[in-house]
Amino acid sequence: MKYLSMIAFIFFLFACYGWGYALVRWTDTRDKDNFAFLSVVGIAVLIFLGGILNLVRLAYPAALIVLLVSGLAFFLISFSANAKMWLGTRRTGSLINTARLKTKSGYALPIVILIVAVAFYALTLLPVTAFNIHDDFYTYLPRPFRMLQTGTLAGNPYEVLGTDSLGAHAFLQGFVLLGLPVEYLQGFEAVFSFGLAGWLLIEIGKKFKVH
Repeated sequence: MKYLSMIAFIFFLFACYGWGYALVRWTDTRDKDNFAFLSVVGIAVLIFLGGILNLVRLAYPAALIVLLVSGLAFFLISFSANAKMWLGTRRTGSLINTARLKTKSGYALPIVILIVAVAFYALTLLPVTAFNIHDDFYTYLPRPFRMLQTGTLAGNPYEVLGTDSLGAHAFLQGFVLLGLPVEYLQGFEAVFSFGLAGWLLIEIGKKFKVH
């Protein structure tokens, strides 16, 4: 199950990238080749769509599956477009792209360090074997479960559940619960978000030539 959870998080990353790619292509943003940046943008898109689903009380598993499949479809469209470009570049042997490849190879060390760190967290923190009964059971865990069962994080006007954090965190955790047990819920923060944040830092350093 541990390795299956890693595969699930990778597919979720592809879906996030797909939504980010769809948005920047629709808005004609220049930064179309930065995987980490587009994935973060895709998360923002999912949060926005999740807010709408919660508002109309339709944040059920079926709706999240539609978002996930749509993101994967956008990813495949992006992969197809990039594959054609890569094949064309390989045939022409462009010197510019060769120089880019050398530049990217200079960031191999931080990428290896990030992979090792993410793998270490995944192997040591998943699955979670203990929860804080005074925090997890009453604050964090009920939110994604209730959203998937009732279609919204909103309860009654006399509680703050879903409004104190605007529901973004719980909505994203809902994707984890679509196919994984609750013991893997923490993997969204400790593994997925940690890895994506580290990757984004590497990409920012590459963009501004900061080694």
